[in-house]
Amino acid sequence: GSGIMSNWFDLLVVMSDLVQLFIDLFLPTVKEDMKDSPSSSLLRMMRLLRLGRILRLLKMNAFKDFVTMTSGIVGALPTLGWAGLLFILFIYVFALIFRETIGRQPYFDGVSDYFDTVPRAMFTIFRCSFGDCSTHGGLPLFEHVATEMGELYMYLYSAFIFF
Repeated sequence: GSGIMSNWFDLLVVMSDLVQLFIDLFLPTVKEDMKDSPSSSLLRMMRLLRLGRILRLLKMNAFKDFVTMTSGIVGALPTLGWAGLLFILFIYVFALIFRETIGRQPYFDGVSDYFDTVPRAMFTIFRCSFGDCSTHGGLPLFEHVATEMGELYMYLYSAFIFF
């Protein structure tokens, strides 16, 4: 039939696996000599490429919604990329602000360590944007900042979180 070549290829893959298994189990000296030769896993990888024929199933009406959903996700990737870049830009700007103000204050006990460099400040702001805005001991960072430096920094933090 039309799939005779793929059947022969499958037979070749199975036979090469059987030969490799026989050598592994019963001929350990030959196995050591064959370390540099390619294994049959390369043939198995080529066999996986044949699974691409399953993609023809996606043309059926039963998969219409799945194809539409997948196309929507792929179409949204550029927009998501730009949104991620904008998010990183906001993190960078607020990290610079907090680095120059909070990171340079020597009287914060452990709080200024989270803002002493720009990468560390960016990481802290990133953590804060997802709700993990606390020290290693579990104390909220911006509670300390608001009591030590005033509520302006609490408003800046809130502006970052809300916008």
